[in-house]
Parts: sequence; C-alpha cells; structure tokens
Amino acid sequence: MFVADVLIDVPRVLELLGISGGDGTTRNGWIDVVCPLHPENRPSFSVSLEHGGWVCRHGDETVGLVSLIARVGGVTRREAAKWAQLSTTQLADSDLLFTKLLKQGNVDEESAVLQWAERYDKLPSDLMSEYWYKRGFNNKTLKGFEVRYDPDANSLLWPVRDENWNLLGFTERRVPPFDGSKYLYPKGFGRELFPLNMLVGDRAVLVEGPLDAMWCFQHGYVALACLGSSITAPQLSWLKGRVKRLTLAMDNDVVGQTVTPKLIKQLSAYFSIYVAELPTGVKDLQDLGSHDLSWILEHPRSGIVG
Repeated sequence: MFVADVLIDVPRVLELLGISGGDGTTRNGWIDVVCPLHPENRPSFSVSLEHGGWVCRHGDETVGLVSLIARVGGVTRREAAKWAQLSTTQLADSDLLFTKLLKQGNVDEESAVLQWAERYDKLPSDLMSEYWYKRGFNNKTLKGFEVRYDPDANSLLWPVRDENWNLLGFTERRVPPFDGSKYLYPKGFGRELFPLNMLVGDRAVLVEGPLDAMWCFQHGYVALACLGSSITAPQLSWLKGRVKRLTLAMDNDVVGQTVTPKLIKQLSAYFSIYVAELPTGVKDLQDLGSHDLSWILEHPRSGIVG
C-alpha cells in the first residue's frame, strides 16, 4: 500500500508535469505511462491515479508523488510538497508557471511571465480604474476575464489562458493618458488568440484587440482577438478543426480596411467567412452600443472570394 504524501489531484499534477504517453488504460486505478526519469519509447512507469504512488521498472523504485515532482523538477522535496499542496485547491497563476519552470528550466522568458504572475497575484481584486466603467464594461466582465487594476502603473492587467485555462502570459493595457505603447506583454510572450478559454461552439468573431473581444462577450457574442491586425500561422493552426465560421470585425481604420481583404483570401479556404461592416466614423466595436453591435454582427456580408 502506498501512502500519498499529501491529498492532491493526481491526474492534474501529472498533466502539468507533462507525464503522459500511455494508452489511457487503467488497472485498479493504476496507469502506465512513459517514464519521466529514463529515456524510453514504451511505457514502463506506473502511477496510481488515486494516491500518487508510482513504480519505475528501470530501478524498481516505489515512492510517493511529491518525490517524483522533486525528481522531475530538480527541486527540493520541500519545494515540491509546497507546490503539491497548492494543487489540492486551485493552482494560482504563479504556480502554473512554476510547473513550466520545473519542466523547462529557469529561462528568461518564463521568468518574465512568472514575475508578471507574482505582480498580478498581489493586486487587489476589489479595486478598478474608472476608465473600465467609462468604456462601458461591467463587473461581470471584469470578473469573468480576471481583470485587475495596478494603481502604481495606472494600467489594467489580466491573464491570457489556453483552452484548458492554463496560463500562457499576461496582457497589460495602459490607462490614458500615457506615452508609448498602449499594450504591454511579458518578454517572450507570443501572440495568442484571446480568449481561448472562453470559446464555445464553432463560430467566432475575429477582432484585433482584447478589449474588443471582451466587449463582444459582454453582449453575448463569442469573439477571439488576434492581438494585432493579422493572423499568425500558430493561430490559424489552432482555429482549424475548432471553428467553422468566422466573422471578421477588424478596426475601421486604414490598417483594418487594408487587412480585411487579405484575411478573407487567407482564411476562406478553411472557414465560412463573413465581414461585419462598422458604420462610418466608428473606429472599433467598443464604440457601438448593444443594439448597433448586435445588428452588424448578426447581419454581416458574405466574404466569398470571387
């Protein structure tokens, strides 16, 4: 009988540590996976999904999951136990980043995101800039997207997550007045579709900025921001097989008007493409009230090339 070091969500910990490779078959609660401690092609490592005990057949080791975390991550048992204990409830953003540090090493890019996570965790959840409400956003959207306000930087800060709610990075939106860039990101953070964790169904509105996406969600429309005026190859790859219909709603400026035909040509081979046409004088979706937003999103023109 193995005794777990702590009460933990074993499958979740295995997922975050990247331990996989079996066929998913369990025997009395045990599963065989590729050994995380030795190079191999066939699974020879067994772990209990109930209490975390494990067996490595290369050395016939039989110990608990905390010891495995320490071995895989190259950290002390105390550090591994602290991380495992946090996983019993809900991993904080900084803890999710810690798992990446365990697997990949303390590289500059990961350290940068970890620093942002630690900064984010310290911000009060009950403080918000007046700017948020002046733009028309409400508390439900604030909480749903985990937006926080940094009074020292006078900026909005929120996490960017993947479809499984794992942390990928952060977006910082500076509050006017300011000099320089409107949006800031951690070093090494690549352009991700936002918000992947909120996608429901096989239809989406494709927008440029994250606030545009939040505005759509606040009014009942599923949207994804490409965090720019073009779509990257990884973003396109993610969309394939997940989305069937895209409604383009780029900003109503020179850049947006120029990129829309290019996007239609690029995306029409993979999706049913439609275009939401913003009224003259309206720069982006956030300038539209509920009625006008609903109208342009529900009455888009076809993006058929020809």
